[in-house]
Amino acid sequence: MASRSLNSRTSKNSTSSDATRDPAAELEELHLVFKALAHPLRRHVLLVLQFRGGEMSAGDIASRFECSWPTTSRHLRVLTDAGLIRLIQRGRRRSFRIDREHLLRTVDNWLGWFRAKKPASGKSDSTKKANSARKANSNKKANSTKKANSTKKANSNKKANSNKKANSTKKANSARKANSARKASSAKKPSSANRSNTRTRSATAASRSGARTRRPR
Repeated sequence: MASRSLNSRTSKNSTSSDATRDPAAELEELHLVFKALAHPLRRHVLLVLQFRGGEMSAGDIASRFECSWPTTSRHLRVLTDAGLIRLIQRGRRRSFRIDREHLLRTVDNWLGWFRAKKPASGKSDSTKKANSARKANSNKKANSTKKANSTKKANSNKKANSNKKANSTKKANSARKANSARKASSAKKPSSANRSNTRTRSATAASRSGARTRRPR
């Protein structure tokens, strides 16, 4: 009778898992799973099955615990109703296999509610990361623009300074040329004046000598 009830419950769970679930069915499944996990002995049974290869006979499972077989059978029935273990019938031998996928899927679906996105008023982690990335990019662009502008200003200042130096050099050279030209012209002017003075003196001397020769004796 126990094997028939376990077989019927196992087939019922497998059929329901394949069908499309509604929220009420999911809540009922979640309730059965956490009810099965609430007892420490049932959690111990799951751990033993996990570390002994995932499948054990009913006798091996019963030998691991000090409680009587009816108590062990009742705990196995609760785990089977929750879909956490499956009854495998091979002739007269009965074994139980853990259903890891069902356990992980059910618990993960429940934990998913706590990993849900925040309301519209709050910002999700992806939005925060996107905003921080945008700020970083804008800061990089601003810094690159500032560097480019500072480089342009420095280059323009260098060009202006070089132009000023060139203009000052040209002015100094032109002033030097003008001064040298003035000095040269001033040096030439006295010589012409001296020449005119010598000519005047020679003409005066000639006129005097002519006047002397014309006097009557």
